[in-house]
Amino acid sequence: MRFPQPNPRVRVGLPTITIHRRFSSMPLAADQPWHLAAVGAPAAHDAGHRGNGVVVGVVDSGVDARHVQSTGLLAQVIAAKDFTSSRSAQWDKLGHGTHVSGLVAQVAPRAKLLSAKALGDGGEGSDRAIAEAIAWCVSQGSHVINLSLGSPSESPSISAAISAAISAGVTVVCASGNEGDRHVSWPASDNRTISVGALDRDQRPAAFSSPSSVDCAAPGVRVRSLYLDGGFAELSGTSMAAPIVTGLLALFIGRDLANGVQLLPHVAMLARCRAASIDVGPTGPDRKTGAGLLSAEKWLEAVKPEPTDPPPTGKEQLELLVGGRRFRWSAELVA
Repeated sequence: MRFPQPNPRVRVGLPTITIHRRFSSMPLAADQPWHLAAVGAPAAHDAGHRGNGVVVGVVDSGVDARHVQSTGLLAQVIAAKDFTSSRSAQWDKLGHGTHVSGLVAQVAPRAKLLSAKALGDGGEGSDRAIAEAIAWCVSQGSHVINLSLGSPSESPSISAAISAAISAGVTVVCASGNEGDRHVSWPASDNRTISVGALDRDQRPAAFSSPSSVDCAAPGVRVRSLYLDGGFAELSGTSMAAPIVTGLLALFIGRDLANGVQLLPHVAMLARCRAASIDVGPTGPDRKTGAGLLSAEKWLEAVKPEPTDPPPTGKEQLELLVGGRRFRWSAELVA
């Protein structure tokens, strides 16, 4: 597809990245990360829901070569492509994309991953690169696309790519941003995407998590996943919460595929997320957590009585909003 012309004069810098702990060796099975239990992933796995047949596109800073070449989680990567003209090609030199991809793989261990490197080795990427990466993920058969990135401004190029993805039946998940209560990040604030806020172990909203039209929340504080050079790390950010939700959606879609259920459009998928969320904090939807903590266990309770999910209604139409300015993008990550 053709994208609007870029304006390279508008830029956004990379937020400060804090790594809580790094590990050279960390068998996940021997010490289950807290975030998996928090969202009920083990119960879904035990029930046979592991994301079979689902393709997830991760638009980020690439993936670590050692993890991809091992027999571990990132052996799920079926294709990787660089859109940044980086000297390291499709491989991750930042750690962000590897961490994000590892979280999707933990939650949905049978899903197939596409790694689209649209953030360069310094953490920035043009909107043209991100738009092309989204389009590539769609062309490769993605059912869900994860965008753990953002900016205060809209991009016509990325907006057009999101429109095309949604029209193709792809769900787009975004990190809500790490700028705190008074700031909004795009495209998480775009009503066409599923915006994810971050929670800590006590199911409290993280102080850094931004209220960017948040739909639901997931663990985002001291979250353990894969990192550079075959290692592991604990990181914090809505960048971590978004791929956990993306992985859960892969479980939901995997069940649909197994039962021959027609894939749901965006509005129906969003309604499913809200219905499968556990209310946290004050009663009712909140600015920073939306409908609450997305839970595979609550989803399982809803789907057990019926063999298939109900079909979407005829009123599920999307208002596609296109517009905004050209800018540069960066990974979202804070302590």
